[in-house]
Amino acid sequence: MVAQRRGADLASGCILGSWDDGKVTTAGWRAGGLTADDRHPEPPLDLDEESSIEWRRIVDSMAPNHFIPANYHMLAVLCHHIVDEARLARLICPIAARRTEWT
Repeated sequence: MVAQRRGADLASGCILGSWDDGKVTTAGWRAGGLTADDRHPEPPLDLDEESSIEWRRIVDSMAPNHFIPANYHMLAVLCHHIVDEARLARLICPIAARRTEWT
């Protein structure tokens, strides 16, 4: 995907993000988007399915204009961490249960 540039941002060199079918990936974002849309942001294309579900759960729990583009990267990282934590818990819990049997 190629990062698009818009109007006045061409002169400043500020990359607004990579677009594909109206969705943005986190790869091209910079902390320049300080205004929110009037709708909930869609999950970035580089999130996997589980992380996208978390994105929608978090975003839909807030007002449509709560998240600004400058926060999207941190929101994507949070979604990755929530999913990774759940995966690790599924792996560790059975081992931890057996460990208490050994002591």
